[in-house]
This record gives sequence, C-alpha cells and structure tokens, in this order.
Amino acid sequence: MKTNLNKLNKGIMVTRIMLIVFILLTGWITGLTIYRMANFGAKDESAFQIAQLENHNGTQSAWLMIDGERYTTIDAYEFMPNPKGEPVHKEHLMIDEGIELGKDVIILAILVLLFVMSCGYSKGISPFNMRSVIFLRIIAILTLCLALVPEWVGMKIRASMTGSAATEIDTVEFYMMALALAVGMIAEIFRYGIAVQEDSDSIA
Repeated sequence: MKTNLNKLNKGIMVTRIMLIVFILLTGWITGLTIYRMANFGAKDESAFQIAQLENHNGTQSAWLMIDGERYTTIDAYEFMPNPKGEPVHKEHLMIDEGIELGKDVIILAILVLLFVMSCGYSKGISPFNMRSVIFLRIIAILTLCLALVPEWVGMKIRASMTGSAATEIDTVEFYMMALALAVGMIAEIFRYGIAVQEDSDSIA
C-alpha cells in the first residue's frame, strides 16, 4: 500500500511540474498578447492596410499589412468597413487580439485551479470531497466560457461597429463544449461518490 502511495505521489508531483510549466507558458503568451494590443493601439488607422498578395505557392490571399509589412492573412468578411464605408482594420485587429486575450486568461485560470487541486492531493487530502467538486464545476463553467464567450463578445462588438457580423461554431469550439460537459459529469460523479461514502460512514 505504501509503495502504491509513493508512486501516486510521484505522479502527482510530475503533474504539478507540468502544470507549472503550462502556467508559465500561458502567462508568457498572455503577456505577448497584451504587448501586441498595446503596440497596435498606439498606431494610427493609416498604418493598417489590406492587400491582395501572392503566397509562396503561387496562390493569392488577402493580407493585413502593418506599416507596409505583411502581418497575417485574413478573411475579407471579417474586416468589413463601418456603415460609412470607412476602413476600420485597426479595430478589427484589436477585436481579434481581445478575443485571444480572453481565451488566454480563461485557460490560465483553468490551469491555476488544476494546480491548486493538485497541491491539495499532494498533502494527502482525498480527492473525493466537496472542494474537488466545486473546483471541477468551476472548471466546467470556465471551459464552456472558453468555447463561447470570447467569440460571442467579439461578434457583438463587430456587429455594433460594422452593422453586420458573421460567426460560426468551429470544430474546436464544439469539442470545448463537449469537454465542459465531460468535466461537469465528472464533478457530479465525485459528488455521488461523496454521498455514497457518507452513507457508508453513517452505517459503520
């Protein structure tokens, strides 16, 4: 039994190290997103242009140009002008970066919650307790928010800015919603296990 617990503690320790690495990596990515937003926010609208350019394979794509340099390929419908016909490329780009920042922050919050949970287990606390259930429920809600909220907010901002907005649920967002459902189910399984354990203890 002691050998099994030692192996389990080693596994938890490895998991905690991996979580720390991912937390640091996600924090770094979040910092880069904030830096890009600050950099783009300091530029004038005239610094942002759209050009139809040839790719390396000979095909052509619409490119967003910043200060005359290629930044990224875009879908034309995502960079629509405002109702007056004026280009608002900077605003569209800031919306995209804001969506990414929202996703980064939610992912960071999920990783921190998982790390806090693992810290409790490393101290010998049983995972079958209401603390774990609450954490899992929060993670399920955050995962659902990760799938829907940033894109929905971005869509609403674009609609108010241009008068129309196109959106769709892609495969990744669908999988994230399924993952949120799975985490929620695990939380309820934990809750059921706690209830069974409490009934068993009361009988004993």
